[in-house]
Amino acid sequence: SGVAVQWAILYMSIVILTMVGLMRVVAEGGMYWFQLHVGPFHLARLAGLAGTSNPATAGALASLMPTHSVLFLETKDFLAPAVLNSFKMQDETRASRRTFHTTVILAILATMIVSVIVILLLGYEKGVDRGNRWFWTGGPRSLLDQTMRLVSGVGLKADTGWTGYLYAIGAAWVILSILMRRRFFWWLHPIGFAMIANPLATHLWFSFFLGWIFKKLTVKYGGRHMYAKIRPFFIGIILGEVLSCFFWSVVANVFEMQIRVDINRYNPHPY
Repeated sequence: SGVAVQWAILYMSIVILTMVGLMRVVAEGGMYWFQLHVGPFHLARLAGLAGTSNPATAGALASLMPTHSVLFLETKDFLAPAVLNSFKMQDETRASRRTFHTTVILAILATMIVSVIVILLLGYEKGVDRGNRWFWTGGPRSLLDQTMRLVSGVGLKADTGWTGYLYAIGAAWVILSILMRRRFFWWLHPIGFAMIANPLATHLWFSFFLGWIFKKLTVKYGGRHMYAKIRPFFIGIILGEVLSCFFWSVVANVFEMQIRVDINRYNPHPY
């Protein structure tokens, strides 16, 4: 997209570091939805690298915003759970790296082809104005508006006086928590500090609590063998919810009905 090499490297470096950190959140905390309000564009704004005073930099960042939108702004597109689940499947199936990665790549390509075809059919047959507002209109318009504000410099003023101190305090607290956790088991786990930053945690905490209490009771009174036996039941509950959302979305589309069945827990939209 005409992005200078140095800005592309800087962007990918921040993204990779962020992704690795959030993978720890997924692996240790099970957080599969995550919204992070700090990223390359936020840091560029605080550093004064965006806006009309830096047109070249702003143009490069604007070219990267669509990619960033796909990878991070939609909570269910978060890559960390998918990557970790892939490693788990490879470990359980004992497949060779070549066979497994070939299968994953083919699955991604098949999903992309089917998705593009279905989106085009729905868009032309039903009309985008009759579809989900966020998917068809709200999301794309929001991305274009954010890109315009980044390039033009509108709304980019920020109080940077305490920003460096806040980042330093956050980093120091995480390091201290890790060291204390290794020395004292009762010390608060630093992963909770990252979870607090996720605004979606307020909608997910009770589901995590139920999963924890069921697992705790099963392991305590039934042992690991009982846990292995009843685990498929709970996996089936999750799969059943996903399939029900798919089924009712098809019914709503075929009969042109509005049915409030959605995988989202924070803001359900009718189909």
